[in-house]
Amino acid sequence: MKMRTLDRVIKVALIGDEGLEGSYALTPGELAGDLPVDGPVRVTARLYKVGEAVHVSGEADAPMAMECARCLKGFVLPVEEEYTAVYMKKEGFLDDGVAEDEVELSKEDMDIQFFDGDELDLWPPARDQLLLALPMRPLCDEACKGLCPECGQDLNEKTCGCETAPVDPRFAELKKLLGGG
Repeated sequence: MKMRTLDRVIKVALIGDEGLEGSYALTPGELAGDLPVDGPVRVTARLYKVGEAVHVSGEADAPMAMECARCLKGFVLPVEEEYTAVYMKKEGFLDDGVAEDEVELSKEDMDIQFFDGDELDLWPPARDQLLLALPMRPLCDEACKGLCPECGQDLNEKTCGCETAPVDPRFAELKKLLGGG
């Protein structure tokens, strides 16, 4: 299969019996706030038709603009993820009279994307996988010391003279009475 440049939205008729393989890139401006990217997103996809369904597997990589959970400094986190999806025509999948938001999906159905007409958008499953790969507490470095809770000094740059031992909140009032704060 020959690698080629793909559009983000592709006509199903272009996927031949041998499948289709290619890549595309999206600029931060094209994403309109979809992801916190700091440069172009590159996506590679392999598409195969199986009956009416289109199976897609690929890789997505993007430089993500993050903020460290400890020191609050911005940094760029390179994210590379593999993804899979099965595109199915919306009509015929749902029973007549059942609203789309009332359908219960099984674990196997979670990779299903629906499309109308003769085109499918390759971006949603790649975007979803990149979003899932983002850390809940991003760190600029595992050894990041963070900020001083008293004065706000970045402890990665220099130490401060603040008391570093945490005070048990149950004894905070007693400490005030004894003149310690």
